[in-house]
Amino acid sequence: MSDLEQLARFRVAIATGRLPRDLGDWALARLTESLSAADRMRRRNALLREAAAQIDGSLWARARAVHELLKLFRTYPGLVGCAWYPPGSPEQLVQEAMRIDATAPTSLRRLIDILR
Repeated sequence: MSDLEQLARFRVAIATGRLPRDLGDWALARLTESLSAADRMRRRNALLREAAAQIDGSLWARARAVHELLKLFRTYPGLVGCAWYPPGSPEQLVQEAMRIDATAPTSLRRLIDILR
């Protein structure tokens, strides 16, 4: 769908008070694209730190768990856009981080640096 068609749908959603999930995802994607790379990276890192804070254990254990979630979302990219996780859960926070910036670190060492 074109942006004009999506905007028309958005106006209907505002008028009715009902926002279809695909339209909300489109709006978030468009807003995210408008952010600078540095802003996206800062927000992504903040979300990864927040996800790690929800996990018990040492820095290493938390980094390992977040790393596994990142690996899951890279292996199954469809989960980034359509899977539902409880708000504030580590899965949801990492999912949101991947939506904002899919270039999240692939090495455990880099992830530990971000979580410090």
